[in-house]
Amino acid sequence: EVQQGGQAIASYRYDYQGLRRQKITAEGTTDFTYDTSGHLISQQTKGGQDNGQRDYLWTDTAPIARIDSPIGQAKVHKDWLPQALMGFLHHHEGKEHDRAARLYYFHTDAMGTPRLATDAKQQVVWRWNEDAFGAKVSTDQEQHGHRNHDRDHGRSHDIEVNLRYPGQYYDAETGLFYNWNRY
Repeated sequence: EVQQGGQAIASYRYDYQGLRRQKITAEGTTDFTYDTSGHLISQQTKGGQDNGQRDYLWTDTAPIARIDSPIGQAKVHKDWLPQALMGFLHHHEGKEHDRAARLYYFHTDAMGTPRLATDAKQQVVWRWNEDAFGAKVSTDQEQHGHRNHDRDHGRSHDIEVNLRYPGQYYDAETGLFYNWNRY
């Protein structure tokens, strides 16, 4: 449980493996689902402005995409072919679905850290410019007034991406980074 001024602002539930399965805040409840490697593959939030489902797609170690959709309207199917060691994503198109779901692509560095996110129109919607020690790295875009950064440093952005270095998930309520089963 996270408290601020003596008031609970968030509580968490974990499974027997130490994976966070649920977060409860005044805005709503978020349920988390992981694959067998411990990668976050889905989070579903009920209540508040973030009401909806987020599905994450991964290579072996790096996130490659996220699909945001209203709860109950996700039209994404994932198939895994173990003999070929590959998976396929089936993203169903259509007028109703196009209005409901949003697809974002993650651009990662050599470690698998998301550094940039683009939308289906190839527009940059999020950027994370930090070095390996968390120091801010200046870019040409920042020097020219473009603002599109992560929430945990109070910067503006088009979307919120809480994935960080491999195994890290940023938690806004605590300001901490969830690191593969531990803070």
